[in-house]
Amino acid sequence: MVRTRDRKARLEAVQGKIREVTRLTLVFSEQMALQLGVSTTDLECLNLVATNHDVTAGALATKTGLTTGAITGAIDRLERAGLVERRRDDADRRKVIVAEKSATWRSHPSSALMRRTVADVLARYDDGQLAFLERAFGELCEAANVVVASMRIEDKAAASISTAKGVSAPKRRQGRTGG
Repeated sequence: MVRTRDRKARLEAVQGKIREVTRLTLVFSEQMALQLGVSTTDLECLNLVATNHDVTAGALATKTGLTTGAITGAIDRLERAGLVERRRDDADRRKVIVAEKSATWRSHPSSALMRRTVADVLARYDDGQLAFLERAFGELCEAANVVVASMRIEDKAAASISTAKGVSAPKRRQGRTGG
């Protein structure tokens, strides 16, 4: 019985740490966005462009849950800041690709400090532990994507029911403007 109680306490502790890392990631993103002079939504888009390399505006909208209008605004602001650029897709000239124009934001002191700090912590783990962490975080990301996708389906269903009843539909995520 003690073992079950210990496991429950450990699971709760791990879930608490995940929530704390999530909270701190949001706080860091807010501070980083302020220092770069962009919004947190713009920074989220910039991170997706940098991580996924050349992406379409539609792919950004899908990944963020933002409307296409909000994505266009975010890309416009990031382009004005010199951080991304739009290019035509070589394979399909109708598609516009969003690409990272300048990676200077990655060398910003706060960004570099966070990367070094995370690298220092991860360096303490051996290859087997890192493989475990990679698998665990991968599975957590997959599970979170399933939950987010189901929430978006529920939102669409609620919107169509509300519209059918003549009630204003809940709005899709518009993003924050400004910088």
